[in-house]
Amino acid sequence: MILTDDECDLLGHPRLATIIASAIANPDDCRYRLPGSGRGGGNHSFGYDVSRTHLTGNWTRSEVVEWFGPDSAEHVRGKPRRYAIAKPHRNVSITLRRLQKWCESIPDDLRKRIQVAHHHREYRSLVTEAVALSRSTPGAA
Repeated sequence: MILTDDECDLLGHPRLATIIASAIANPDDCRYRLPGSGRGGGNHSFGYDVSRTHLTGNWTRSEVVEWFGPDSAEHVRGKPRRYAIAKPHRNVSITLRRLQKWCESIPDDLRKRIQVAHHHREYRSLVTEAVALSRSTPGAA
């Protein structure tokens, strides 16, 4: 199954590696475990939301608007103190049904490697490999 470049960027995002590895290891998770499971991310750059029907990622930009000054404690001096976070500049969504179909299309040998790696929490590179197999433009990363 071929995914759009936006979908590949979403599914390949490091913050979603656990969710995507779980879905590849057990595609039924897309119907039973994932819907409405919540949201996460943050860190002024990427956040995601899993609704009842979609997995959505939002990329945002932040700008430092205040720095810790010379009178601050040594361990924070010169570091960002306050950020202004803009509205998301990129929003990508995939239906959980499409995600499940994609997970089911992953070759069995890769799925088995992800199942083992998921158990040991060493799956990020395998998720990247699975997403790369589905890029609409081969070789694009």
